Amino acid sequence: MIGGEPVPRRDLFSNKDADAWEEQFHMLFYVLHMSPDRIAEIDYGFDPDDPNAFLVCSWAYEIHSTFPRVDVRAMIEAAR
Repeated sequence: MIGGEPVPRRDLFSNKDADAWEEQFHMLFYVLHMSPDRIAEIDYGFDPDDPNAFLVCSWAYEIHSTFPRVDVRAMIEAAR
């Protein structure tokens, strides 16, 4: 990231961007098995090695709290 305070994408939680964010989130979280920390880094435009990447901790916590990972395979196995 070059210069300035990190800022999430415009309209992230508005109707204008909610569907796009949800699709991106599901792909990163479930398909690519990324952690909430890495998803937050992507949202803010940080590389994992960026020394300022720790600034996304509160957003990562919010992602983790709001969107807990659902282990569908475990749920299916438990139902059998």
